[in-house]
Amino acid sequence: TNRLLYAAPEIGQIRNLTREHKYGGGEGNEKNKCIVSCNDTKGIIKLKLVNGDYFQRITITVPDEYPQEPIDIQFGSSSFPYQVSTLYYNQVREIARKLSLGISAENAVRSSNPANTDAVKPTEKKCEPAPIRLTSDYIRGLKHDVNFLKQAKELEQVNSSYSKILHKYDHSTEARRRARRELKKLTRQEAEAEREREEEEWKIIERQQLKDAAGDGNQNGPKRSIRVCVEFLMAEYVFKMSKVRCPTTGEIVFPKDPELLEKYYKTNSKKRPIRASCGCWYKHEELDKFLTEPPFGAACPNSDCIGVKVFHKDWPSDVKQLEKQWAMKKAREREISEIADFLGASAFAAD
Repeated sequence: TNRLLYAAPEIGQIRNLTREHKYGGGEGNEKNKCIVSCNDTKGIIKLKLVNGDYFQRITITVPDEYPQEPIDIQFGSSSFPYQVSTLYYNQVREIARKLSLGISAENAVRSSNPANTDAVKPTEKKCEPAPIRLTSDYIRGLKHDVNFLKQAKELEQVNSSYSKILHKYDHSTEARRRARRELKKLTRQEAEAEREREEEEWKIIERQQLKDAAGDGNQNGPKRSIRVCVEFLMAEYVFKMSKVRCPTTGEIVFPKDPELLEKYYKTNSKKRPIRASCGCWYKHEELDKFLTEPPFGAACPNSDCIGVKVFHKDWPSDVKQLEKQWAMKKAREREISEIADFLGASAFAAD
């Protein structure tokens, strides 16, 4: 059976993407390549995105219930360091998940950007909780819970029963140890079973919500995600890296040689690229200057980040703390300068 039959139009669109001027075949994009291979029986699409000496292999598995179920995207071998590829891996998987929930492509991509932390949720109908029905499964579940509580109580009694008259435990150390092990095992099994039941219930609820959304003119129904995700990886990741410029200096952030980039990260070089909260890439030394020198809490200079303030987890975000550190740094520099002037004057007087 052809498990990619429903995805065939998007596969054709992917093959055409690199022929477009902005992705490949045009001026300045000669080094951009997208190699596509498909396995119809397994429902797998394999991609190799190439930009000069950089490349990224991607495997997309299309589920049988696509687009109701999100596609599974996995990154293979890459010339990008994991500090870079992991960011886009998490982002594109989030895009696929949101599209399967009925969020539009524009909102899914926008809300996956680090600068837009507010998730865009599909419209949900308010509904009353379903009444409890005394089905055979429900009664069986109650009996199971009662048996579990009974066994747990018995094991707990074996472990903790203590004779105040004899001043010793009623059971041997070995018996109490076995009881604790059995109780721990029983509790773990019950927790796992409960988690599986909850996941199954959530799947049922989610499928019902998607079915209701599809009934409303299909405005909030599941969206196709293969084309959107692949185009995102092309435009925002592999094909874009060679053109990314630091917002403060305008210099190219990523070197042409992937080995040099890997060296930057291994040695914690000040030239290594760092992605800020706004989604822009800075050189480490430039981001350090931008965040630790006044004006503090400034917006990103990139014209695409209108009014978006820049933060990063490796630097403090408290403006008062930054101002205090800056004042201490300047005071220390003045002290060193005064000491140097004093020593210089003393040496001159001695001469």
